[in-house]
Amino acid sequence: MARRKQADPGKPEDKFIVLFTALSMILLAFFIMLNSLATPDVSRSRAAMGSLVGTFGTLPGFEQQRLQVEMEFESSQTHSSGNDLEKIVRTKLEGETNLLVEKDPDGRIVVSVGPDLIFKKGGVEVAPSAFGTLDQLAELIRELRLPVRIEGHADATPSRNNWYLSARRAASVYRYMAANHKIRPEQVTAAGFGDSQPDRTGVYRARVEVVFIPAKVKGGGK
Repeated sequence: MARRKQADPGKPEDKFIVLFTALSMILLAFFIMLNSLATPDVSRSRAAMGSLVGTFGTLPGFEQQRLQVEMEFESSQTHSSGNDLEKIVRTKLEGETNLLVEKDPDGRIVVSVGPDLIFKKGGVEVAPSAFGTLDQLAELIRELRLPVRIEGHADATPSRNNWYLSARRAASVYRYMAANHKIRPEQVTAAGFGDSQPDRTGVYRARVEVVFIPAKVKGGGK
């Protein structure tokens, strides 16, 4: 009985089938990702991104894009309005009597901290007594995943460099949070304003402000 001739794996039609199957899988993964991005569902977005990473490995810039997508989805869906954000911040910081939470005219939520709580008189290094308060603020920053600016402000005392003092204090608070909590570098900035901006009552008061910027607010400048 004659043996049946085996198929030649090197035939052009076999190579075409392999190539066509691989291309189909890539297109399928691509359309799954597009559908996930078009639908405002964070869990589906993460699942699709994770599937692509598992299939093709991490691509250059892919991780940064994934983090940005997550931040945009979560901030736009969870904190869609300044009123919602203000309520969340007030609830989370309810036990902190030394913090003042306000909403400014631009829709940003401002958490104001007096310098006596964080620094020694005239100092720029964070005092251990402030660790608990700053830890709670840092956890809130991580949880909300919104753009945040840490602002230093000084009073109108003419005998010192107010801008330098306010900038150093804002930087000290930022460094403490960055060193002790996993805060995304692209999420938080720090700035010093010296005695150029009064507080909400019109008083040029020394303070540190943690400013949460809702997704719908463009930019963080005053």
